[in-house]
Amino acid sequence: MRVLLLAGEPSGDRYAAGIGRALRALEPSVELKAMGAGAQRAAGTELVVDATRLAVMGLTEVVSRLPELVAARRELRRCLDEWQPDVVVPVDYPEFNLRIAADARSRGIPVAWFISPQAWAWRPGRVPGIGRRVSKMLVVFPFEVELYERHGIPVEHVGHPLMDFDAKPPSREDARRELDLPQEGELIALLPGSRLSELRRTWPVLAGAARVLAARRPGLRFVVPLAPGLEEAQLRAIEPAAGLELGVRPEAFVPALAAADTAAIASGTATLEAALLGHAFVVGYRVSRLTMALGRRLADRQFLARGMFALPNLVLGERVVPELYQEDFVPERVAAELESLLDDDERRARIEGRLAEIPSRLGGPGTLQRVARAVLETARR
Repeated sequence: MRVLLLAGEPSGDRYAAGIGRALRALEPSVELKAMGAGAQRAAGTELVVDATRLAVMGLTEVVSRLPELVAARRELRRCLDEWQPDVVVPVDYPEFNLRIAADARSRGIPVAWFISPQAWAWRPGRVPGIGRRVSKMLVVFPFEVELYERHGIPVEHVGHPLMDFDAKPPSREDARRELDLPQEGELIALLPGSRLSELRRTWPVLAGAARVLAARRPGLRFVVPLAPGLEEAQLRAIEPAAGLELGVRPEAFVPALAAADTAAIASGTATLEAALLGHAFVVGYRVSRLTMALGRRLADRQFLARGMFALPNLVLGERVVPELYQEDFVPERVAAELESLLDDDERRARIEGRLAEIPSRLGGPGTLQRVARAVLETARR
């Protein structure tokens, strides 16, 4: 059994690595190749394409990576022709992976897609086209099932993979000890995103908010748990943040959030991971004006009318964690929301109480095993 896994971003790479391990547990002789990065490489999967430089966000931001994307597609087409996998498993990363899925289907290779393109939010008219490229859609949110069933596309709700990675976080005291941070005093975690392109747009805002708060609250400290593949030098080259009590801790997501009193987080999967840890936080994001203008034209009107983009709020069906986007995502607004969460115990408790509902809505552990079984079933059919 030959399986080709396709992940273009850090979160997808981690999930694909987990799928690979689950496939080996079910089918020890399985052969795996992938587009991916460090997580899949560490799991022993052979990388056909290194996706480290392919993780970009936004319609216009993709342009700067077009040569790498073209080269990656060419290499994956060669893999389809020469290695001839029994099944292709795209993991999220829709704009690129839809093209590889079409390449696979044109060669008669089935496609089991994990983490659906967000057609319920963006360009809902593309669902029939997605159906022509996918043999089975494996979705993470229950509300996605109806969308694909309506168009006659085979679909299965497998749950969210974060539930498989959900480990009990350390206590505040243990987390601060692990990060070599003082036990006393206020601490805010700043998470500017998992891509360099995100850092360029979000870090100046978060650093500016940190300066505003530091001037008001003497002794306030900040911790930045950098995502895999990012370096402190990149962060400081964008915005030095001189004068701040700032500790950069690479790949320390869970202990940083456990240690912090609150956090400001770039919109994305990290917000759902943070929600599972149960602490209140602020979500923010900014893309280019052209990307935003195009996005508004392509978005589902009902989705835009809700005025919610953060995944925890979408799962809960209401605005629970504060969101700041585009012109609202400025240092003063971020600082105001963070200060409110630090000072308003009742508001913070109300948010954390609602966040506690999210695990039951995502399904229990075992998502990656369910995905692996569905992948093997799709290949054998």
